[in-house]
Amino acid sequence: MLRLDRTRPFVLNSLLPTFILAAIAMDSSRQPTSGVAHWLNVEVLQLLAHHTSAVIAAVVLFWMVGWVVRKLVHDSVMKRAVLLLDEVVLVVIFVYFAYELLFLLYLRTRGVGAS
Repeated sequence: MLRLDRTRPFVLNSLLPTFILAAIAMDSSRQPTSGVAHWLNVEVLQLLAHHTSAVIAAVVLFWMVGWVVRKLVHDSVMKRAVLLLDEVVLVVIFVYFAYELLFLLYLRTRGVGAS
């Protein structure tokens, strides 16, 4: 018969290094010591990649809307108004993404001094 009171310390002691490694891995205040992350700010690169993909998606979607309007709507004041509104909204989205990106970068680097 297996006695649990004798196996419990063995199980806890064998899991202790795993808990220590997990605690070290979850520590966000530790700076990376090797690899590319030592020289590059990975968070900023992820933020730039996210905003770049959002801008590309916006351009493609608004281009498709403009193409559909040009093909399906007869030449009239309404067609020109819709195409103008399409361009204005696209420019507003660009301005919003730029503002959001710069503001988030400012908030993330506010406490970091120049070195």
